[in-house]
Amino acid sequence: MGPKGILIVFSMKQRQVRIETGSEIWGRLTDEEAKSIIDEIMVPEFKKENYFKGLLKGITAIGTELKS
Repeated sequence: MGPKGILIVFSMKQRQVRIETGSEIWGRLTDEEAKSIIDEIMVPEFKKENYFKGLLKGITAIGTELKS
């Protein structure tokens, strides 16, 4: 059995962000949904240098997806 949670990997220097899902989350948060959260919610905030706000909005969006 693998990891059960979610990992957000963010690097300002390399300008990269990823959302990795554990085994119990795979069916509840798809790669497409994760990419949409990154592209539509997190990156626009990062471009404005609102890094904390981008991460917070991303975490909130993930929570919303998992509740539905």
